[in-house]
Amino acid sequence: MPTEFHRRYSSTPVFHYVCLASLFAGAMLFQIRYARDIWHNEKVDVPFVMPASASALLVIVRPEAEKLGLHGGDTLRAVNGQKYTGTALLSEAYAKARPGDQFKLRVKSASGEHSVVLPVTAGTTPLSQVIVDGLLNIVAPIGCVLLGSWVVLIRPRDRLAWILLGLMFCSSQLFSSFKIESWGPGYREVAMAYRTALATGWVIFMFLFGFFFPEPFPLYTRMGAWRKWIPALVIAPILAEVMYAVVVSITDMTDYVHAHGIVQRFHPLDTPMRIYLYCVVGFGFFGSIFTKSSMAISRDAKRRLRLLYWGATVALTPLLVITLFSQYRGKSMYDMFPDWLIAMGLILTTIFPLTLAYVIVVQRAMDVRVAVRQGLQYGLAKNGILVLQGISALVVVLTALPLLTRNEGRPTKIIVAAIGLLAIFTIRRVADRLRT
Repeated sequence: MPTEFHRRYSSTPVFHYVCLASLFAGAMLFQIRYARDIWHNEKVDVPFVMPASASALLVIVRPEAEKLGLHGGDTLRAVNGQKYTGTALLSEAYAKARPGDQFKLRVKSASGEHSVVLPVTAGTTPLSQVIVDGLLNIVAPIGCVLLGSWVVLIRPRDRLAWILLGLMFCSSQLFSSFKIESWGPGYREVAMAYRTALATGWVIFMFLFGFFFPEPFPLYTRMGAWRKWIPALVIAPILAEVMYAVVVSITDMTDYVHAHGIVQRFHPLDTPMRIYLYCVVGFGFFGSIFTKSSMAISRDAKRRLRLLYWGATVALTPLLVITLFSQYRGKSMYDMFPDWLIAMGLILTTIFPLTLAYVIVVQRAMDVRVAVRQGLQYGLAKNGILVLQGISALVVVLTALPLLTRNEGRPTKIIVAAIGLLAIFTIRRVADRLRT
């Protein structure tokens, strides 16, 4: 049965469009809710602190909070009198904050335990910061979702289009969020799983896109059927990393102690996995794109591939260097680098989806313009007939039901039911011929 279902429906545009619509709707609902949180954050000024993942140790302490007596490395004990159990408690306090309110944090530092009151004032965020927040958290993510969805919409059967969709969805979630934890039980778990899975799975789609774009290496195409296992074997450890990250992030919202235990259990694998991820992106994406640009015979193909290679390099290298250096020193990047430098690194990452958009849309690396015309013609013809078929069947059913519910004799009802079934069967046969 699953095989028959897949054979009949996975090859039809309708099935692809339903999947695309579901993914697009979920992504846009997430971004709209997140944009609302960003808007609230701009209207309120609160001294910001954030604990490390699966820990109560403060890893980010903004200067305003540091002036009040909080420091990096302090242990968060309680928020507004409630024992600190996870990031949801602190995030909900920030989300509920209004000008004139204040909430109290109890922390343990080297000098002992003490309480700090964080005042809440009306937002005075500079215009430049508002623009950066809007670009990184609203414009860039929505642009990524739209680009990936548009390419799949016009090339629903193209494997590479779906890989690009995954890459764009993942790129929209690369920036960490301290908002989701305040969305309430149930919704926050789903949203956190969505965000964490995409942010961690970004490496998978970077590898797949570099491996298959614009086509696989000739050696790969000459291999036997077993060649399909090569990409699967490469991404299998990353899938395990994705599941691990999802479990830790969800658990950390309400029980950081349990999350810490999970992290400690798999701690010996952290460094090997980090090296593996860097190698997959370095060789799987950058190495593949650079090699294909050298092997390409067409000048147009060379130009497109080199443009993609250098666009990705310029976009991702600055933030990569900042991240590697902070990991080497064992500190948060916010403690080691000024805010403007981190902001510049984050802004530069938007060059990557812009480069992809330019290469695919303007340079027609996937023949998008040709596919627009053919895809719309085919989609309107086939899906239009499907709609007409459904309407015709509905009319037959609505016509037959009143006759079947009347106090007529049994022979009459049998005749009406037979005519209805014959009409539906005839409509289906006519629709199949029209599709052909």
